[in-house]
Order: sequence, then C-alpha cells, then structure tokens
Amino acid sequence: MFELLALVAVAIIGAIVIGGAILIVKLAVSVVVLPLKIIFFPIVAILAIVKVAVLFAVGVALFAVFMAVIVPLVIVGLLLAIPVALVAIFT
Repeated sequence: MFELLALVAVAIIGAIVIGGAILIVKLAVSVVVLPLKIIFFPIVAILAIVKVAVLFAVGVALFAVFMAVIVPLVIVGLLLAIPVALVAIFT
C-alpha cells in the first residue's frame, strides 16, 4: 500500500515539475518573441489601415457605379411613367 502511495506522490511531483517546465518554456518563448512583436506591430498596423482604406475605396467606387447606373434608369423610368400616368388620369 505504501508503494502505491509513493507512486502517486512521485506522479504528482512529476506532473508539477513538468507543468513548471512548460510554464518556464512558455515564458521564455514569450520573452524571446516580444521584441519581434514590437518590431512588427507598426507594420501590421499600417497593413490593417491600408486594408481598411482599400475596402472603403472599393465600397465607395461600387456605390458610385451603382448610383451612376440606377439614377439614369430612374430618371428614364419617370420620364416614361409620367405620360402613362397622365393618360391614366384622364381616361
């Protein structure tokens, strides 16, 4: 019975040691990667701003094309509908 208790104690201590080692490695990698994050953050920020600007410009261009197509069609439709409406009123 004592052997089983000793085995469980060794397993628990091993798990604590392995967990601590993983935590230390994770912290070390985080400390090593931090300068790279600091170096690349402005580049990523500029890319994000450019992406938003390009998407906004494309959206504005598509809206302008849509309006350039729809507005004349609406005007032509109204010009054709006015005589039809006048004829419908007087008949």
